[in-house]
Amino acid sequence: VTETSHPDNDVNLIVDIGNSPNNVDDSVILNERLPEIKKMLYDIVELHFDGGYGSTDNDNLMREMGIMPVQTAVRGIKANVEMYIEINDKNEIIVTCPHGQSVVAGIVRKRYRATFNYEICKKCPLFKKCNVASPKNLGKYNFSEEELYRKLRHHNILKLPLERRKLRANVEATMKEFTHRLNGHKLKVRGAFKSSLFTFATAIAINFGRIYRSNMKKDDNRKLLALFAHILKKWNYSFHIVVSKSRIYFQYC
Repeated sequence: VTETSHPDNDVNLIVDIGNSPNNVDDSVILNERLPEIKKMLYDIVELHFDGGYGSTDNDNLMREMGIMPVQTAVRGIKANVEMYIEINDKNEIIVTCPHGQSVVAGIVRKRYRATFNYEICKKCPLFKKCNVASPKNLGKYNFSEEELYRKLRHHNILKLPLERRKLRANVEATMKEFTHRLNGHKLKVRGAFKSSLFTFATAIAINFGRIYRSNMKKDDNRKLLALFAHILKKWNYSFHIVVSKSRIYFQYC
């Protein structure tokens, strides 16, 4: 599920849903949905996701689309001494170690290499833990293009203000809205078509619930009814609608 999460929005809505079997990797699902997300949100510049959705293919596709990937968790084993990589205004690849030593990386055969001052490395308090400063590497840090873009993706979150580093957290609440009535998070229907109907109808209901509650606060129901009619016409769906004080119930026809 992909939803908007802009602090200036009065209400944030679900904009895209991907239905796939649970043996498909999350990064593959995102790769398939990115073109649709870009169509829906043509001015998107930032996409937040967790460790399962990151991949080199997604990095390349988002770079073409002008989207900055922000990964809120890291998949795989974390290094004892993590190197920070960035690309400056001169398009140079700058590698910085935790102790603050920065060097420009160059291309060696098919890989990139950053060569640190080994004499400075010897004085570093992390010397014994750092693989780069080991007698085998002597301050040389080699990395591939895939690792380069993975590091850039991981470090994008550090460029954001603190209040924007946890934007993705609301998605967990959104997923709970999909599953809170299910027994053990298992669908009551079987098959791709029926499960798609369930998820699309649920997403529409969640969106209208958010719009309804937002408009009730403003006491402006005309905007709600106009938007309701517009989306029903666009999706070509029919519903029986029951409105209570706090909820909207939809029965799909």
